[in-house]
Amino acid sequence: MPGTIRHGHRVLLVDDEPALLVVLRRVVQRVRPDAVVVYASDAETAQWQLRSTSIRLVVTDMRMNDDDAAGLRVVDAARSAGVPVAVLTGASSKELEELQRQGVTVLQKCAATAARLAQLVEEAFAAEA
Repeated sequence: MPGTIRHGHRVLLVDDEPALLVVLRRVVQRVRPDAVVVYASDAETAQWQLRSTSIRLVVTDMRMNDDDAAGLRVVDAARSAGVPVAVLTGASSKELEELQRQGVTVLQKCAATAARLAQLVEEAFAAEA
């Protein structure tokens, strides 16, 4: 049906910084106007979203609300659900290096560009069968 947005067009943005979420939403919607952007400001809400809705892509911060492991829990939940996930972070750590070795995209906030974020969205939607 024209104009209907399918649940499979959801992009989950996970961060506790509202200003960054606005920027990310704009990039997603520029690339995929049909995408539904949903938000979570903590790992528990992100995990719930991944369990209860169809998500096409997750972009998560690593550290939220003074919880250094929040992003790792989001990554684990996304991978368990078979959803592509990218980490957008200002930190560097052994965990991030290991995630990269495992094929998780890790972007440094200071070096992340709208073009690279747009590419992630395009790749996630291109996987659509």
